Amino acid sequence: SSETNATTIANNTTAIALNTAKVGYTEALVSANTDVVANTAKDGITTQQSDAIVANTAKEGITAAQASAITENTVKVGYTEALVSANTDVVANTAKISMVLGTTATTALAGDTTVDINAGGTNITTYTQGDILYATSATALTKLPKGTAGQVLTMNTGATAPEWVAATTATYAIGDTHQGGIIFYLDASGKHGLIAAPSDQSTSAAWWNGSYVDTYAYGNGIGAGEGNSQGIRRWQGICSSCYANELCQDLNLGGETDWYLPSKYELNLMYENIGQGNALGLGNIGNFANNYYWSSTEIDNFDAWDQYFSNGSQSSNNKNYAFSRVRAVRAF
Repeated sequence: SSETNATTIANNTTAIALNTAKVGYTEALVSANTDVVANTAKDGITTQQSDAIVANTAKEGITAAQASAITENTVKVGYTEALVSANTDVVANTAKISMVLGTTATTALAGDTTVDINAGGTNITTYTQGDILYATSATALTKLPKGTAGQVLTMNTGATAPEWVAATTATYAIGDTHQGGIIFYLDASGKHGLIAAPSDQSTSAAWWNGSYVDTYAYGNGIGAGEGNSQGIRRWQGICSSCYANELCQDLNLGGETDWYLPSKYELNLMYENIGQGNALGLGNIGNFANNYYWSSTEIDNFDAWDQYFSNGSQSSNNKNYAFSRVRAVRAF
């Protein structure tokens, strides 16, 4: 009806009046949406974001917390304060460069740094070329300064420590007892030569070990017997004092173990100088029997040289002859 329409038009006119100057939002919507009000006059960021930007003024790419961390780490190389505090081994090793008794080095030491040796309170820090370190107890080291030219190192009286002493110039004489035997030959220096065992190693022994073979033991001269003996052992074999050469090789006399069967020439020197030959007027101080003695010098596969000490004659004898005597010699 016309009255109803008039009422509707009046209501609409009132609503339009209430919504004047608003674009897309009613007053109720604006009042309810507080975020919209809070964002007044800001382009794309919130107040919280704006505050964060202000707090980071003049800093490039880092926050205030990061900047503080950098400040705390000023003038530190590779370690922060927290790392150094936690790593007590670093602090404990301050200004130490030595190895302590009871520890084992696991890394090689290099460079020019001086390394001290600490043992039982001994701290040796200086050395001279030629110095010697030795133990004075189970846990202590000490240093013996180098000696002078011509001195020799020996043990002191009581054998408690080494010491340097003047080298001896003592010489020997044929017939002297020395290093387990009797000297029967000396070189021009008078300090070196050959020694004969003081008694026979056997009164009856064969030259061979059961084989007629060439042992190449043809050496004849001073020192040749040692080479002969090695050749004989190589070709005749090793056994326990079972033939002439092994009786000498197995000998341990006066703590010396380098005895050998003498060459033909060495055997004759024993006869001449300390045996029945009496060339030096010493008599038979070697206590040789008036019998045959084997030399290490062979003639061929079947024969070797021996010497009859009753008159000094040398002759060939079959290697299987088991009645010649044996006398060992050695060099010193």
